[in-house]
Amino acid sequence: MNCFRANLGRHRLWLGLASLAIAHSRAVCGATAAETTITKIDQVRALTRDEAAQGRAVSLKGIVIGEADSHNQAFVVLDESGSLYLHGPPNEVSALARGDIVEIKGVTDPGDFAPIVVARSVVLRGRTAVPAPRYVEVEDLYGGSLDAQWIEVKARYPQRGGRH
Repeated sequence: MNCFRANLGRHRLWLGLASLAIAHSRAVCGATAAETTITKIDQVRALTRDEAAQGRAVSLKGIVIGEADSHNQAFVVLDESGSLYLHGPPNEVSALARGDIVEIKGVTDPGDFAPIVVARSVVLRGRTAVPAPRYVEVEDLYGGSLDAQWIEVKARYPQRGGRH
């Protein structure tokens, strides 16, 4: 019986030390990925479908570069890391215009094609000129990586009758 108590004591000590080590690593390294608020658009775009479905907290600041539907709930925002499709409350989204600087609080969602943000609040913080779009080649359009990105494409296409 004494041997059993001694082993039980060692196991408790080991579990206590393991818990202390885990708590220390969280304090030093910060919260887990699921607990960290996403603050950049490229962080949202890098999520897998399963990660985006976890409804991770998002706090973004960016420039409205376009509206994306006629129901006043979808729009596109640009920050220094890229641009992203968002859904928001129609009463807040309907008042937005291209060039508005907005602060967005919301959660991630897998979206139909790529990760998006479902905005819980959209606060207007000012206005600015919309930055120039990034130039891309027609070939860059294949694959979907430029979804919701602010781009410009120059292309030529033949008119009827084969004339250019």
